[in-house]
Amino acid sequence: MPKQPKRPGFMVRKPGVNPFALYHTCAFNLEWVTKNGYNQCICCIMGTMDPRKPIKSMMMYAFKEKLCRLMQHGLKKPIAMSPLPLKCWNNSTIAAAAKEQLALKNFEAAQAKSAAAQAKSMGPVPKSSKKDDKRLKQLEKQLEKKAKEPKSPPSSAEKAAEKAEAKRKEDEAEAVRQKQVPFHPIHILKCVCVCVCVYVYVCVCERRERKREREREREKEEEKRWSR
Repeated sequence: MPKQPKRPGFMVRKPGVNPFALYHTCAFNLEWVTKNGYNQCICCIMGTMDPRKPIKSMMMYAFKEKLCRLMQHGLKKPIAMSPLPLKCWNNSTIAAAAKEQLALKNFEAAQAKSAAAQAKSMGPVPKSSKKDDKRLKQLEKQLEKKAKEPKSPPSSAEKAAEKAEAKRKEDEAEAVRQKQVPFHPIHILKCVCVCVCVYVYVCVCERRERKREREREREKEEEKRWSR
């Protein structure tokens, strides 16, 4: 096989980085982040990514290395990203998480103890007697009977009041209708006539002004001729 020519740098395919592993490493491995400035730049860009804006996030992830290289302009030795660790968590982070879990358990236990002590200080809950239960059941039965009973028909006074109210509403609606001006096609015709009249008047005024200007120009020309 003949030797293949070397590809330029921008055509060389680099090993890809898992974005989820990179995101979790930036979030939970502080030692890797603070190792060099390039790691910090990459993690800063990863922090700007938003799942609600996928296009912007994909663009930021695609150009993260170019942006971080641009930030290294002027350095004698450019910095490269450190290799990703096998685990996103480091020992210090694991110890801190364990401490938080222990503190949370202690807090929950203290809350349970204080609640038990408060319940003991208040004493036992009074039990309901049988008489109270019977009264409640009787009241429930009475309410059910009242709900099932058919409603009595309205009296003559109530019917008269309803009719008077309906008539009053009809009179008010009729008064409102009479106040409103009914729409008719003749209104449109009137508006068109007024617009046409105004347009004609403006045109006539413009023609008169033009005639007057022409007459003035002619008079000036005649004066010039006679002056010669």
